[in-house]
Amino acid sequence: MTVRASARRIAGEVVRRGWEAVSKLGTITTGDPRARRFHAFGENTSVCFPTAALHGLERIAVGSFTMIGPYSTLSAGAPFDPPAPRSVDAEPLLTIGDGCLMGRGTTVTAHRSIVIGDAVWMGDGVFISDQNHAWDDPDQPIGAQASEPEAVSIGAGSWIGNGAMILPGAVIGERCVVAAGAVVTGPVPDHTIVGGVPARVLGTTAIARELGA
Repeated sequence: MTVRASARRIAGEVVRRGWEAVSKLGTITTGDPRARRFHAFGENTSVCFPTAALHGLERIAVGSFTMIGPYSTLSAGAPFDPPAPRSVDAEPLLTIGDGCLMGRGTTVTAHRSIVIGDAVWMGDGVFISDQNHAWDDPDQPIGAQASEPEAVSIGAGSWIGNGAMILPGAVIGERCVVAAGAVVTGPVPDHTIVGGVPARVLGTTAIARELGA
């Protein structure tokens, strides 16, 4: 091995170890000053570093034993709204339950109400929002027009595949499966498998079959 190759190998290992150390130090964990800005932040929960964006932490409640992957966005309220005083009396706009796993690059933006139940696992690049853009006024840019928010909920024990989009008005039941890339805009009964654009019922889970559903 040449001196140059050896130096490159050593430098590469230094960079990798340095990034691992930075990622560990930058991760938000229970008791950190940033964690205390959340409406609630449970034990053994972590928001991995780096984050894409965090906004409105005082209106975001996260349960215990939950992990939110790197490059994720959590937002409560409009991005241009100033931070509100933290208050235990104010209801959170975004609630994430216990034992959840949210993959790399997840985006969750809440304006009215998004509730994610316990033990919900998500793949990478999932997008969840309770508000969309409107197009009623032809003289205004679409981006400047906001539709009325519609609450979103995901039932306990559900799985959301890579790149799925959960849009305003989606009410996903317990122990459901949302296939990768699916776009959900309405109700999904408990123990149901959905996929496609827009999402349609593909079947039922084993739990549903055991229950005779």
